Amino acid sequence: MQNKQIAPQENLKNAYAKAYNMAVTELAKKDPSKIAAKTGIIFDKNNNVLRLDYMADIYLVDPENGSIEAPDGSLLTDTAFMTLLLHYLVHDNKDNASPAYPAGKQVAFSEIPGGGAIYNNAYQKRVIIPLAKTFGDEPGLLSAIADKFNGRKESYGDVSAVINVFPFAPVTFVIWRGDDEFAPSATILFDESISTILPVEDIVIMASFAVYRMIKEAKKPSVKAQRPI
Repeated sequence: MQNKQIAPQENLKNAYAKAYNMAVTELAKKDPSKIAAKTGIIFDKNNNVLRLDYMADIYLVDPENGSIEAPDGSLLTDTAFMTLLLHYLVHDNKDNASPAYPAGKQVAFSEIPGGGAIYNNAYQKRVIIPLAKTFGDEPGLLSAIADKFNGRKESYGDVSAVINVFPFAPVTFVIWRGDDEFAPSATILFDESISTILPVEDIVIMASFAVYRMIKEAKKPSVKAQRPI
């Protein structure tokens, strides 16, 4: 009898489910008040929920069972996204006595410890290429959506903006316009402290979710109408 092959998508789904369950277990072991202090979020003691700020939206996390309520009141079911949110709360380096405040020094992905060849292909495919493709020909769109995420403009490239993906995880998105000689390009700068906040694989996932959230916003007709010329 032949063994039934499991599709890669199913393997990935199972891996995220396992990672989420492990994160839930870790979350339940920790003091939610200390988690809040170390991650820059609020612990609502009256309702026993952690109020996690993600890209200017508030997600309510139950510290006992790991369930997560979205801003629209529905419960999240995407285990990849849920795992990312919980990892921000429980990553081991947060056992340090003090919060992981941003260091104020920006670094490229390649400068993050462990952010080299192993993850670079996935990072380029899932983060940089979609970012350049969406905003490279219309960099004004990046400026138009920055306010939506409580971002602020920066002076890198032709257009750039820094957005707090998580409270202690500012991320700078940089766009260069294309021309007759060069295609549009993009890069992302992270605060140097990012490696104390999330493991490298989660940094890729965080950047990917953030970029696709920005792309979704940029496609709205109301945003296109507001973009600078």
